[in-house]
Amino acid sequence: MELSQNTFNKFRKFIYETSAISLSDKKKALVQSRLSKRINKLKIKGFNEYYNYVTDKANHEEIHIMMDFISTNVTSFFREAAHWEYLRNNMDYLYGVLEHRGSVRIWSAACSSGQEPYTISMFIKDEFTHGQRAGDVKILATDISNQILKEAIAGEYLEKDMTGLSKVQLNRYFSPKLKDEKEYLKVNKDLKKMIMFRQFNLTRGDFSIFANTKFDIIFCRNVMIYFDSPTRQKLMEEYHKLLAPRGLLFLGHSESVPRTLYTKFKAVQPSIYMKI
Repeated sequence: MELSQNTFNKFRKFIYETSAISLSDKKKALVQSRLSKRINKLKIKGFNEYYNYVTDKANHEEIHIMMDFISTNVTSFFREAAHWEYLRNNMDYLYGVLEHRGSVRIWSAACSSGQEPYTISMFIKDEFTHGQRAGDVKILATDISNQILKEAIAGEYLEKDMTGLSKVQLNRYFSPKLKDEKEYLKVNKDLKKMIMFRQFNLTRGDFSIFANTKFDIIFCRNVMIYFDSPTRQKLMEEYHKLLAPRGLLFLGHSESVPRTLYTKFKAVQPSIYMKI
């Protein structure tokens, strides 16, 4: 089963209009390989028929399923070690926010299967000292995919997914669970308390729903690599509006704020920016 250039172009246009993910011609083989699995499962004849299926409004949920196949949901606990080290060395920032406003708001803007927001929750619980109240930290975790959000909310991981965690953290925050004859580690309820999971499209969503919220930290790591320059610019402008004064923005190690926004963000460390 081969994906023709014409049908690939139709998928590429539809994906961009839906999510602003920009696919170059080099991605044709990847799209063919990944969508073939979905097409076979649905027992659809070919790529053109699948395009008609996914663009049919009656099958609107299929769009999110397709995006799960197209995008790479690669994540892990305590990914980007330099980010956590920076926060560990700058806890006074979070303590200051708590003292001034009484609460801290953190957004995991592309939470995938949940490792990032659970990492934030563990970090807060492990690092807060001097009587500071971890319960006054609230984490919003969003993703474009409802299916991947269900996995994040379940918080069930195989042993191979637990890299980056110490034995102390495993014992403190996870409990063993047998499911489908496989042994999982399930996130404890206490770790979930400060996290709220929601579906949100970073490129097509309505940012006005956050109008009454100011975030002290936004994590948006390894997401912008999929977007073109105008989309990155727009997203960073939205983040700037939503960040509290001197709020922090964490990007992926290969990502950066557009030069046109250097007057609004100050680089404090590679891939870490402060709102000016």
